Amino acid sequence: MPPGTSGVNGAKAPRESSESGVDSLPDGILQHIIGFLPARDAVRTCVLAQRWRDLWMLATRLRITAATDDDMEELREFVDHLFLLRGIAPLETCEMRFHSIVDADTFSSYDVVRVNLWFQHAVRCQIRVLRFAMTGKFAYCELIATRLVSQYLMELELVGMVVKQSFLNLSGCPALELLLLDESDLRCVKKISSESLKRLSISCCFFNKSFRTHIVAPCLVSLQIDGNVNKTPVLESMPSLVNASVRIVRIDGVDVDSCNNCDSGDCDSCHSIIHGNSSCVLLEGLSKAKNLALVTESKTGSDPKMVVKGSHIPGQKTGAISKYLEIVEVKCDVVDDKVYKVSVSSRRESKGMPLDILPLN
Repeated sequence: MPPGTSGVNGAKAPRESSESGVDSLPDGILQHIIGFLPARDAVRTCVLAQRWRDLWMLATRLRITAATDDDMEELREFVDHLFLLRGIAPLETCEMRFHSIVDADTFSSYDVVRVNLWFQHAVRCQIRVLRFAMTGKFAYCELIATRLVSQYLMELELVGMVVKQSFLNLSGCPALELLLLDESDLRCVKKISSESLKRLSISCCFFNKSFRTHIVAPCLVSLQIDGNVNKTPVLESMPSLVNASVRIVRIDGVDVDSCNNCDSGDCDSCHSIIHGNSSCVLLEGLSKAKNLALVTESKTGSDPKMVVKGSHIPGQKTGAISKYLEIVEVKCDVVDDKVYKVSVSSRRESKGMPLDILPLN
């Protein structure tokens, strides 16, 4: 029976759709699907049919990646035209990851400017999640912008970047909740500050040797500081902190968390140590955490490694931290006198709080 004619009960037979499969989906869903493709593949969808010609331009996710064997000149041309054609259409997520393409022969100062323009263009697209990574042997790329301003940005990940002094003053990003810094050069950064930030992770980064970076994030809920080089940052008060994990690496016996120059915290070495009876620069910011892991390890020597750092001094109170903790886990290679004193002190000051002594590995 031809489509549209009446059947035995007088009902019309359904017309066959001119579209089937993925072509039957609305444009919004197709744009969402295209957003999961690498940028080159997303652009190639424009040749599928007339309807697909402009869909990639309105996709809300953008993934630009490059690897060692990619031609740098081709990459420059592709990304330049990509941003030129899509304009400033809103983006939910933009991910730019360049692996092992940076060396003296192929990556010039002009490319540094170009990469920064790509970064700024993504910010102009009302971006909410921005991931920007430069990895490999010659990984570092300088972020030229002195300040980041976006009313929409909620998550920022930077890998392999050289960050300027005021870039991480994030007062211009009132919606930012997540900041990830990995393998980046923070030696010029004196302060990392955000009133809205809830999660912060800093791992394998370079801090300055002469001064300590201040971290000011009063709304922080989760903090991870892991395996950074040079002076450990000073943490200001974080009353909302729930989870904190800090791993400090001692290089050639130098304790990057301690300041023995003064008691007031006013010297250039420490800036601000709230606890005058302790040389540790981390205690004030971590004092409200409910789940806390402190790990210290040495790059030289055979000293035992353990998760609770610092020496026990009879009569010295550590209740500023322990009164908030619900469980203490001490992980170490060897249960020595130092570990024993820490465990006894924690039990006494926390009135019977559960304490487990576990192997480090």
